Order: sequence, then structure tokens, then C-alpha cells
Amino acid sequence: MTITNKEWEIIDSALTVDPTNDIGCALRDLFALGCYLHAKGELKAGKKAIRTALRAAKMNERTDGLFDRVFEALPGNEKEFLSKVRPHTELLGLLETE
Repeated sequence: MTITNKEWEIIDSALTVDPTNDIGCALRDLFALGCYLHAKGELKAGKKAIRTALRAAKMNERTDGLFDRVFEALPGNEKEFLSKVRPHTELLGLLETE
């Protein structure tokens, strides 16, 4: 399973929140850290960080099947997911240096 470009647009839009403040940046960084933790074997902590970022972005876990699709597609795709959410540069390279 993979996340479509349209689904990434939905996630990107939700995580942007308000481009004039730091909240969107913090949510993107939290999502990226969740991907990093998941890749390092910290599955529960990684999923918690991603879930928290999506919830804070006002995505609805119960009615939006996108949560399930993100978690189904995450294993093995952490590096791609991390880069797709456009975190700060310092976080972008986390899985690149391993």
C-alpha cells in the first residue's frame, strides 16, 4: 500500500495550519521525528508522534481512513514519508546519515 499524491496533498494542507506561524513547522517536525523513531525500531513512539501531529492538524482519525493508510504504508517508507512532510533541514537528513 502507498499514499497517493492526492492524499499527500491532504496531509500537507492539514500540517500547514497557518503558514505565517511556527505551529505548522512544529507539526511537520513532529511527524518527521515520528518517521525517524519508527525507522529506528521505536514503533510505538513513532506512531504516537505521527498520530499526535495529524490530530493537532485537525485530521479526524475516526472518519478519515487516511490515518490507517499512513500507518499501513509506513513500514519501509519512513525516509520517503519524512521527506514528504518537508520538515526543517536539520531533520530532513536524519535517515540519510545512517
